Amino acid sequence: MPTPRHGFPDYGQTAGQSVVYPLLDVGEAAARLGSIVTYDRRGDVVWFDDFEHSLRKWESTLGGLGARADISLAIQRHGDFSVLLCSGATDPFFSQIGTRVYLPGLTRCGFEASFAIANLTDRVTLTLVIYTGSRVLWGAVQWAINGQLHQYLDADGVWQTLAINQVPYVGSHAFHTMKLVIDPDSEEYTRILIDGAVYEPATPGVIAADNSTPAQINPFITNIGFTPMTRYVYVDDVIITQNEPAKP
Repeated sequence: MPTPRHGFPDYGQTAGQSVVYPLLDVGEAAARLGSIVTYDRRGDVVWFDDFEHSLRKWESTLGGLGARADISLAIQRHGDFSVLLCSGATDPFFSQIGTRVYLPGLTRCGFEASFAIANLTDRVTLTLVIYTGSRVLWGAVQWAINGQLHQYLDADGVWQTLAINQVPYVGSHAFHTMKLVIDPDSEEYTRILIDGAVYEPATPGVIAADNSTPAQINPFITNIGFTPMTRYVYVDDVIITQNEPAKP
């Protein structure tokens, strides 16, 4: 039996789809009505969290004295709440949240999050782990705040530089946004976005290995600080997409 087709993706009139039921022009209407999906509207949103209700969907992993991950009213990109990731003031200097998203089928997957840097930290990292049912894929992008670098994790687990002299705004009232897209079929990055820059890594392969864990997507957001004090990052508007377009 042929796979049923459910309509067209919101970003253009191309081939029909089998995972979601989008309608033409709904993406534009949603953006105008205040949707959090305004940074990169390619792909179909299958999961999101704007932290308006709690942090119960997430698990936190903390490292160092004073590290914490809490819902915050102090600053936000949309709505009333964000998440404060406070890195520890002692080794290993980090605060991380992660969750699991179970989906019936896996196509090109995107992971987006926005963050505001309250005081100078070492780096902010987005990590996306994809379990296909037979393989596990591991990709990550980070802004090395202190080193002023955009970087991605290559297939050997080594951080590679995308761009140098990338100076962030340090102050709690300006949000930066990062997004990475991974193709589970080719086991490669499709694209990486950081604010206004779009990157296609020179070595696009992600870490990959055999693994029988049931199909799911695991996104992680990490604030890694440094001595001698705690470092604060506010995170908001986390978005998971599928059916991302292929490389141009």
